[in-house]
Amino acid sequence: MKDKLFIEEKTKEILGDGELFLVEVKVSKNNVIQVFIDGDNGVKIQDCIDLSRSLEECLDRESEDFELSVLSFGLEEPLKLQRQYVKNIGRSLQVESEEGSFTGVLKSVEEESFTIELKKKNKKDKENDNLKTYNYKEIKSAKVVISFK
Repeated sequence: MKDKLFIEEKTKEILGDGELFLVEVKVSKNNVIQVFIDGDNGVKIQDCIDLSRSLEECLDRESEDFELSVLSFGLEEPLKLQRQYVKNIGRSLQVESEEGSFTGVLKSVEEESFTIELKKKNKKDKENDNLKTYNYKEIKSAKVVISFK
């Protein structure tokens, strides 16, 4: 089985400090490798192709056969990295926590937490009353709400 850490390190090395970044690597027992990337300004198909070719060169198919897929991180997937939160400031998030499920606009992102503005319940609500800060560790998931407006 291919080494997941090796693939993660090589992917980060290839991507460098540019606008594309590694989100996750999955390696199955039968060597199906999935590399999920995201980008500050999105991911193009050519980005996936280029990374796939570069990773192929780092992996030895002679010693062990494998299947490699480089994929753009899905819109419906929960956010995993702080950098993904940063790129989505100003967008609506659906947050699942121990307290329940909340929808609001992502207002700010810190190293350990993020703040969303919840929808006002009534006109008397003050703006600051609707701000909720979550520590990344205390949430189950946070997904971008897709709007076709």
